[in-house]
Amino acid sequence: MYPKPILSLSTCQIRHYCDEDIDSLSRAANNPQIAKWMRNTFPSPYTTEDARKWISELASPYDFVICTPDGSTLMGGVGLKKRSDIHHRTMEIGYWVGEEHWGKGIASEVVKAFAEWAFAEYDSLLRLEGEVFEGNAGSCRVLEKAACNKNDLLLIMKMLSVGWYCRCISIPTPPSLLQVHLCHVADWDIAVLLSGNHILKTRQGKFQLCGNLRRCPEWRVICLTWVSGGESKIAANNTAPEVFVLTSRLLRLNPEYYTVWNDRRRLLICGSLSAPSAGSSPSRALPTSSPTDTTTLSSAVSSSSSSTTTQPYQDLQKTGWSGTTVDDGIKTREDTIRSELAFTIPLLMEFPKCYWIWNYRLWVLGKAVELLDRVVSRGIWTEELGLVGKMLTRDRRNFHAWGYRRHVVAQLESAALSPDGKSPESLVVSEFEYTSKMIRVDLSNFSAWHNRSKLIPRLLDERQADDVARRKFLEDELNLVREALNVGPEDQSLWYYHQFLMLNLFDAVDSSAIAPNLNVSERVAYVTRELDDIKDLLEDYEDIKWLYEALLEYTVALAKLESRSLSEHETEQLRGWLVKLQQLDRTRRGRWAYMRSELGLS
Repeated sequence: MYPKPILSLSTCQIRHYCDEDIDSLSRAANNPQIAKWMRNTFPSPYTTEDARKWISELASPYDFVICTPDGSTLMGGVGLKKRSDIHHRTMEIGYWVGEEHWGKGIASEVVKAFAEWAFAEYDSLLRLEGEVFEGNAGSCRVLEKAACNKNDLLLIMKMLSVGWYCRCISIPTPPSLLQVHLCHVADWDIAVLLSGNHILKTRQGKFQLCGNLRRCPEWRVICLTWVSGGESKIAANNTAPEVFVLTSRLLRLNPEYYTVWNDRRRLLICGSLSAPSAGSSPSRALPTSSPTDTTTLSSAVSSSSSSTTTQPYQDLQKTGWSGTTVDDGIKTREDTIRSELAFTIPLLMEFPKCYWIWNYRLWVLGKAVELLDRVVSRGIWTEELGLVGKMLTRDRRNFHAWGYRRHVVAQLESAALSPDGKSPESLVVSEFEYTSKMIRVDLSNFSAWHNRSKLIPRLLDERQADDVARRKFLEDELNLVREALNVGPEDQSLWYYHQFLMLNLFDAVDSSAIAPNLNVSERVAYVTRELDDIKDLLEDYEDIKWLYEALLEYTVALAKLESRSLSEHETEQLRGWLVKLQQLDRTRRGRWAYMRSELGLS
């Protein structure tokens, strides 16, 4: 009995793999003409055992069979691979078709329909990527057809052995404007600058703008102005005020262009944020540019929009570019730093995960430490900590903001920003209380739990906690996470923190352990109690895989802690838990099969 198809097309069906596909898979895939376009994980020759291992252990729920319309014979495969971390809303699409079915339009029909199905099936999916080896023109054409068939499809096709990219980006326009285009990596920087991360088409070295850029003439004018004059002025250390204003306008439109951020740094270093020279005030006036250069660049910028003719001079007043003198140099540097920090705030609100904005903001804050009085600099960094707190109020689990908060706290704890300039002030107590506050608001806040785990060793050391205090602290933390698990046993964040606490009982004694002086019998008592509590949870939540993973890990660790082998009863329990894990976590079936083998439970 073959699985029910997810798609029935004119030339084929798409369905999940089954054991009946083993022979037809090995026959179709055992072809060097197919293997040469596949990655190294694709076996060649492709044996029956390879096919059996793929179907029984390696294939994920995102892998599918391309088969004949009656569903009986495998013709190829198609699937998705999930990205991770900041790319978690991206999937990579892959496919292959047996040689006897080439030239029939099967791959084109499959990829088009499968891409549309994927966007409809997975709500979190925003982007599909496909990678193609150089020379595989057929697969490249298949992806091009799929991209032009779907208005909200984003495909990036990479020629793996050369520096060429084929990029098709979604825009809120009719599909007729959706174009596929090639751009060599040598031209990539200027391509991104001119396109503003929208559609760009290159033909014989000439750039053509389309899509959203047709409705943004100001962007093109500013970009062409920058390429024609702005960068050359910076290379010549000519810090004309209008060049700085031009960087502001560019970055407000496209903060992803990191070269402009670097140019902005250079302008500030040569201007109001210049380092103090020996025997004089650290401030110096802005160098003046030649009349010819100034006129050329200013007129080009002004031509883009009549409403911006007075804006440059307002920006210059805010950032300390005009009229800087020796007497007001220190004041100018503080104003410039505060102005630059204020400049990035609306950009961060619109693009909270743009690394270049964060990097620039940290650079400005570093200049505060370098150039300003310690008290003033500490005040600016303290305000930054308050800003991060507001950001985490809006997005409590943003791991970028949590990482940034740790950096800000580390700076405030450094000797350079200490109140007396000598003894660093610890913020570990207040930060630990902050994690408690954020956890009370949202038990699923993994970043808060993670930050808490990093603070615990320092907190106990600064308290000079003895064995009794450390043991009580461990019990309090176990009680805290146990209560949370009773409320949300399906929450992975809670299990990670619970695992962190349990590792303090299993691992060898080290300086970071919460209670390093517990003897073996005390550790065994803690572990046994936790196992009993998890088994109680299992009676009410038998379909949550985290319970089985914890029982599996802690039972094996308990036997090692007691320096004994697993009992017959424990072995039987482990076997049952592994069977349940293979049912609940099909993506990692191979892992659980391997663990069963390692534990001798086969």
